[in-house]
Amino acid sequence: LICNTLRYNPQLAVLKLGYNDFGDKGTSLIASACSKDGRHHQNLTILDLGFNNIGDEGCTALSLHMVAGNHTLRNLFLSGNCIRRKGATAIAGAIMHGCSLSRLHLASNRLGSQGIRVLAQAVAEAENRVQQLLQRQGGIKIGYNIKPVTLEELHVDD
Repeated sequence: LICNTLRYNPQLAVLKLGYNDFGDKGTSLIASACSKDGRHHQNLTILDLGFNNIGDEGCTALSLHMVAGNHTLRNLFLSGNCIRRKGATAIAGAIMHGCSLSRLHLASNRLGSQGIRVLAQAVAEAENRVQQLLQRQGGIKIGYNIKPVTLEELHVDD
């Protein structure tokens, strides 16, 4: 039902599915439903999958199908799951690939210090790339200013 809702409702902008115990399998199905023929859902800006027993496998599916290269999704809530270093590394890779996340909530997971470190490094590198792009722009206006979205909030704990 959720997968069909995502596929056949392109106007959907907010999806709050916290506390449903989807686990990795359900999360992977949702992630693949949000990416059709290599294209991301065109209007989904907020996805809340907090407290769903999501582990590294589900987090990796989300990273591949919903975060990497997605320039629509702005807020991703994954707090209260079972995500570890491997899942954090997948999200970090998606951030490095390019995305428009401005808020990422990962509190109350099991990221560990290495998982938090890899996320922090990815955010710093992505921010560095944005700054380089803005410097290359050099203040020249070609119809509009280019200002890529950067991650404004990253919520983690150890």
